[in-house]
Amino acid sequence: MNLDHRTQSQADNDWAQIVPDAELVSQAFEAARVSDHTDPAVQLTLAKLFHAKGRYREAMDMLESLMQRYPDAPDLLEEAGQLAEQFGEDEQADRYLRCAASRGGTLALVGLATVQMHAGRVAPAAWLWWRIARLADVERAAAIEAWAALAVCANEANRLRVIKYAQRQLSDLAVGDDARQAMARAEQHMSSGRVISA
Repeated sequence: MNLDHRTQSQADNDWAQIVPDAELVSQAFEAARVSDHTDPAVQLTLAKLFHAKGRYREAMDMLESLMQRYPDAPDLLEEAGQLAEQFGEDEQADRYLRCAASRGGTLALVGLATVQMHAGRVAPAAWLWWRIARLADVERAAAIEAWAALAVCANEANRLRVIKYAQRQLSDLAVGDDARQAMARAEQHMSSGRVISA
């Protein structure tokens, strides 16, 4: 998309066609105004836009190009891990997300725990969810998801004490239907349902 030969409203409309997410569109507009399309930040934003719109192959191609230039960037590895998981390439997703998590990415830990659940690996998933829930800087919503997923993993492994502990933590954090919805999402992950979280 060449912004030099188009009006801003035409360009805005094109971006809106790629993805309906206002925050991502806003990021893309800002990146396009201050950079050219070869800038890594712009390319990562475009890859996220393609991913959000379901254009996985285009997103992965863009990410692989970026990862050749920046092999240690956690945000690239996290996005590539999420895409690989959606392609059903659990081993590749696991590899990308482990690399990102080793560089401190909380989102990568969540992705890795989810991949473990999808693959039926309950013990590693439970350990990762425990680790996520115990992070000092984890957001409330992520902690709710982590405690719910840990409770589901513990149930699968028949670990009653862990179930009770996770449920207590969950009830301390969750308000209204938050706990029930988080448990339902975790159950879907455990049953290998492909749930895409925003």
